[in-house]
Amino acid sequence: MIGLDLRTWSPVTKDLRRLSLKNCDLRHIALEGADMRGCNLSLSNLSGACLAGADLSGSDLEGADFTNADLTGANFSGTALSATRFDGASVAEARFDGGWGLVEREASYLRSQGVNLEGQ
Repeated sequence: MIGLDLRTWSPVTKDLRRLSLKNCDLRHIALEGADMRGCNLSLSNLSGACLAGADLSGSDLEGADFTNADLTGANFSGTALSATRFDGASVAEARFDGGWGLVEREASYLRSQGVNLEGQ
């Protein structure tokens, strides 16, 4: 069950550091280039979202759904990734160094898209 529905949310700032958005519905939200370092997005639905160039380093993304999201150039360094879904996501030039907990199915998808997962 998804918690707060934020699909129409349009933040005034791109500085969203350390914000708790756990279990939120963020489908198709546009947060290009947002600073989301240290956010809690666990169990949130971000399918179809645009997070191109966003910095999510150090965030909790456990159980988050990024299906068909645009994650081009996003930074996922040092993130918690267990049970996180990336099916069909655009991940060109995205960084995942130092992330942990990625299940093999999702790791295989990311590798097939050219993502370097050294340190996983």
